[in-house]
Amino acid sequence: MSEILVNTIKKADGTGGLTVPSGSGTVATLAGGTFTGAIAMGANNISFSNGNGIDFSASEGSGASSSILDDYEEGSWTPALNARTTDFSSVTYNTTYTVGLYRKIGKVVYLTARVQWTAHSGGSGELRITGFPVATMSGATNQATHILNAFGSGFSANSPDAGRWFSASILELSGNGTNTTVSNMPSSGYVLLQGYYMTD
Repeated sequence: MSEILVNTIKKADGTGGLTVPSGSGTVATLAGGTFTGAIAMGANNISFSNGNGIDFSASEGSGASSSILDDYEEGSWTPALNARTTDFSSVTYNTTYTVGLYRKIGKVVYLTARVQWTAHSGGSGELRITGFPVATMSGATNQATHILNAFGSGFSANSPDAGRWFSASILELSGNGTNTTVSNMPSSGYVLLQGYYMTD
């Protein structure tokens, strides 16, 4: 088998170039490169420096402010209950069923969650959920930056069917357009949550 060993490949005019490390390391271009065929990555990943990503600007709409897909992550989060006027003195969670999952694509977070409790004490005012994996976008309170649907089990009234942001990481629950309060809660029950919201 023949081999050609190089450190740098440059264009005919001496500009640009492809730098190949002598040992393990990163193959880097000294200037932008254009590939006309498919690139097979095998079992490897493509990585970008923070703030950079895949550029779709060649096909962006007239109202676009950015066409860079610069973020993706997925994982789990742990939802928790909170009361607005006076917080709970204690909440006993069923940790087997209190869990959340999320996927962030660009500036949109898609999530599902279930928070289940077997007892609670103290607390008054609006019922809220905290613990979100990423803070919502600045100024999102009461704005059309999210669609979060909820389902509550065992509530005496105003059983949760939706939520709105009270602050960057606190969601207040409501049912039939009326805020759900601690006094509406059963001694044991659960809330399901699903939807998406925007981030900065």
